[in-house]
Amino acid sequence: MYYRLTYRSTADRKSRGDSVLCGYRPLLIGQTVSCDVRLPESEEWAPQVFAVILPDERHEGWIVVRRTDEVSVRLNGAEVMVAQVLKDGDVLTLADGKIETVLGFEVCEDGDYHPNEGVVHRRRHVERHLYWLTALWCLVAVAIAGFAWWTRNGGNGLGGGLDCTAYEGSVYPITTDSVFVVCDTMENGVVRRKVMEAAALECPEQGTCFLTDEGLLVTARHCVEPWIVDHDEWNGEVLDENTPVAVRMAVEVENWNRMGQLPRREVIAHSVVSCADGFWHFYSTDFCMDKTRDQVVCLGTDAKPLFWRTIMPMASRCDMELGDFAYVKTPNGEKGNIGLASIEDLRLFENQHDKNVAVLGFPISDKSNTERVSVVYGNSQHVDFADSLSTMGCIKMSAPIGDGNSGGPVLAHVGNRIMSIGIVSKGDGVGTYSTFWAVPTAEVVRLFGKGGVAEEDSLIFRR
Repeated sequence: MYYRLTYRSTADRKSRGDSVLCGYRPLLIGQTVSCDVRLPESEEWAPQVFAVILPDERHEGWIVVRRTDEVSVRLNGAEVMVAQVLKDGDVLTLADGKIETVLGFEVCEDGDYHPNEGVVHRRRHVERHLYWLTALWCLVAVAIAGFAWWTRNGGNGLGGGLDCTAYEGSVYPITTDSVFVVCDTMENGVVRRKVMEAAALECPEQGTCFLTDEGLLVTARHCVEPWIVDHDEWNGEVLDENTPVAVRMAVEVENWNRMGQLPRREVIAHSVVSCADGFWHFYSTDFCMDKTRDQVVCLGTDAKPLFWRTIMPMASRCDMELGDFAYVKTPNGEKGNIGLASIEDLRLFENQHDKNVAVLGFPISDKSNTERVSVVYGNSQHVDFADSLSTMGCIKMSAPIGDGNSGGPVLAHVGNRIMSIGIVSKGDGVGTYSTFWAVPTAEVVRLFGKGGVAEEDSLIFRR
């Protein structure tokens, strides 16, 4: 099953009747270069993403999610406030001022759509006994091929010959245990940092970090800024006892700063890295992060809005976007032996036959193994490139990972080298070969090349 978006009205050069096909991957609609459906730009606003079409949780249909409040996103004439289920025959209208684009949504059930192969049609008439006979022979062939492949690779299964033993010493657990609200005050002509509030986390954020051959300690940003991750126990309507303390403090700081109250406040977290020489202590402000993909979500009510800064995911908070990474220089110039893949390395990896990966980390579900790093294997499913300098989104892979793996390296053969192609961000399963997302290490390489400085350009929209 797939769907077709057909232009019914548009102000650009596309004529009525042109269409775009898509299956079960996110489809962006807007004005930026990363959009699959590119709309005419406006003189009033900077180019932005209007909406995204996502598969539903069961992959049985699709939903449209509003991504901005600055333009109109309508489904069958009614404004889409947050998200809405799409049905065959729906009409989607996107309007930026006087520039309006109308798209027709049509569900097609004659096959499946693949970006590289196009529409793969199904054969409808197959004799049942031939079906089962073919299936049996396929199972036998797969079993023989799998056994031969497993034996050829030394019994490593999905590891595909990836020996990660030499890299385990560069992977450490990281724990964020407390959060502070601080502000700069002037005392006797000297600027001092004053702590306004402090709280220990009842459930410390546990994750993984790794040390590169250039002396960078790399992890997932949500491991050192626990307030950017959504929590099921908080409904987003009011700040009460159900609000996680880190989220509450971050929301209060964001509200304080947005109301223009002085001095400006900041929420920071304290993290501890357990390394071979003891412990390294960091604050979240020590880390370099790319906050250009931050989005400030307006929650609460119209009478009492609550602003919350986060990294907006593509779907169901399972695949945090490219901003979910953080790195810091080690205290005494210590170096590991894990190399970071650049954008050129990722292109080489995407074009090679071997897509096997190994994920190193400290999953909290493995209570019997709290000191030795855990290694699990999987494979890369796809890497999308926006242009010659960047990827379009996170790397989608399969591996049996869980909580605690966040921030760990995703190792793979790139040519004749083993290096990290990604940083574990989010997964949707524990203990099974499920799907998880990793931030490409090319993001770290790019920010590090700019001296760790990225201009903040947060977007605001109502969820």
